[in-house]
Amino acid sequence: MIGQKTFSIDWKDFVRGMGSAQNTYDAGFGVGGTAGKSIVNLLANPGILHAPGAVTDKSDNLVGEMLGSCEDPTGNASRLFLARNTSNEDGTFYYSDSTGALTLKRTDSTNNYVFGKSDIIGYKGEVYATSVGAITRWVPDSVFNVAFFAFSDASAPHPCLVYEDNAFYGDGNELLRQTSAGGAPSVILTLPSNQVIVSLGIDPGSGSILISTVSQYNNSATINTQPMVLYYDGSSEDAYKFVLVDEMITAFYNVGGYIYITYGQNLGYWTGSGIQFLRKLDLSYDNTVLAYKQHLTNINQTLYVIEKTRILAHGEIVGGKSKVFYYALKNNSGDSGNYSHIANIGQGRLGLGFATAKFFTFDINSVAAVTTGGGLWYSNKVDFDRPVTFNQAIIDFASAIPATSGNVLTLALIPDTGESNIVTLGTVNTATSGLLSWTFPYPTIKTRSIQFRATLASSNPADVVGIERITVFYNPQE
Repeated sequence: MIGQKTFSIDWKDFVRGMGSAQNTYDAGFGVGGTAGKSIVNLLANPGILHAPGAVTDKSDNLVGEMLGSCEDPTGNASRLFLARNTSNEDGTFYYSDSTGALTLKRTDSTNNYVFGKSDIIGYKGEVYATSVGAITRWVPDSVFNVAFFAFSDASAPHPCLVYEDNAFYGDGNELLRQTSAGGAPSVILTLPSNQVIVSLGIDPGSGSILISTVSQYNNSATINTQPMVLYYDGSSEDAYKFVLVDEMITAFYNVGGYIYITYGQNLGYWTGSGIQFLRKLDLSYDNTVLAYKQHLTNINQTLYVIEKTRILAHGEIVGGKSKVFYYALKNNSGDSGNYSHIANIGQGRLGLGFATAKFFTFDINSVAAVTTGGGLWYSNKVDFDRPVTFNQAIIDFASAIPATSGNVLTLALIPDTGESNIVTLGTVNTATSGLLSWTFPYPTIKTRSIQFRATLASSNPADVVGIERITVFYNPQE
């Protein structure tokens, strides 16, 4: 018989986002398990659970792996990109158009470009990219000088920043300042010899430069070395504020007046006097994987961070509510390697570089043409004091289920014995038009907990529907 007891999963859960870890159910739905992490689109139709839309391959002309990008200061292209050849670390420079298509413009076979050390900025109508030992000057597309300026410390990271109409570069224990287009940088700030500049940012409260330092070279964050954050006004002989922190800060990123920071395997806020922890990131201690500046971007008030093969989002789903976490995208079948760069390319789209000479664009609001395995969702686990018998689940969809040969959704139940004993309840697949709900009867599962795993749009149906509500029926056992 249909269960005497019920509970529902609906918009109130979806807009609360994803929990903080696999076994903590402190938000609206679960992180994931053995099949992967929850990968969903919460923005397309707030309150409705969708699979993310398809990516578009724009890899033509790309050589190597995407490393970074900047705005085009000349207006000739939508954005300028920097990649590195995986075999020899040569740099390749690109225009991208409004669709994200790349055009190879320049190749630097003199310098070596490395993740966590190299950076790129647009400044006064020109572009400056840092390699291991030098700054390359590019005036798109006329001047290209691979020996514009030589760094004094080839072992250190070389972050760069535009601040108050000047360009700044990290060079070991020295901060360099450039005051004019084509003008050579010079030392403006010298730190103690045992300090190494790692990353640069801007504090919106004080208007000062933020300088992350460590006490020895530590590009992969594998050494226990003293990290610090310095406040600097851009012109004085010394920083005016010094804050000791617990771990090396690899990036400062401003969104809506907040300063996000990445440090080691973590994401947090900068409070002005320290770090407020937000979430542990699925990262390894590797300079190609750690969240340096070029691994973060934002679209409007939502931050996007690379987590190896996934894109973690943090932002508001409903205006005026707290920001929530969710995974917005994962490499699907046919894509390989970790993400190597992420950028806002305009019109609500992300540009995504891969470690295998791939570059895709992704519309954060689209749910169209979902690719195979494009979405996965785990509910929270609901625990019971005594065993219950699961009887039925009914899914209400936000629009009619497409009459297609493709699977719109596969629903499975994880019992109290864990995901290794998961039970597939059924697949939404119909030739009938106009259906708005689907029933999954399964009256024999006895368990002390109920959790669902839904594979969304698993066989690329012509149209994609969103989940509005899941109603669960169960009976307590006597």
